[in-house]
Amino acid sequence: MKKQTMYLIWMYMGGFVAGIVMMNVLYPMRPQGLNLLWFIKKEYLLAIPKPDMLSFIRIWFYRLELFLFAVVLGLTIRNRFFLYTFLCGMGILGGCLYACFLLEFGITGIGICIACLFPHWILYGISLLGLCLISLEHIPGFVRHITLSYLEVYLLLYVLWFAGNLLECYIRPYIMRIF
Repeated sequence: MKKQTMYLIWMYMGGFVAGIVMMNVLYPMRPQGLNLLWFIKKEYLLAIPKPDMLSFIRIWFYRLELFLFAVVLGLTIRNRFFLYTFLCGMGILGGCLYACFLLEFGITGIGICIACLFPHWILYGISLLGLCLISLEHIPGFVRHITLSYLEVYLLLYVLWFAGNLLECYIRPYIMRIF
């Protein structure tokens, strides 16, 4: 189990470093005046949504797609390949985001990036790591191999994911107002 956890972490960190390198190579090639973070400024920095039920449902729906995608990847016959690829892709996206904030805002971008991802991505990360570990532990194949204990673990991981949704909707806007 410890060896599998290290493989998961190495796949994510390899993707993270690849994302940082990719943004550092592509940043000088962007057209003049193009801001890499226009969508982040629009969604997270300038237009901080009020915490209400409609924004919670929107966040829940978007994040539920990612959770179910990870669950389905873990239930396939080739779950190791798909999960390692998924984690590498998530690492690339995380590295690109981190590098974009750093390149656009300088050293202040690190704090803004952490504020954008704190505290909800802590729970999302724990939940995704748990999904990957439980998916790598069970016998690859169809859903018939899942016992009640697996369903309980999946339910617990979804509760963590749901708590991350609540934090993203109701706590993150107040953290972002600081920046």
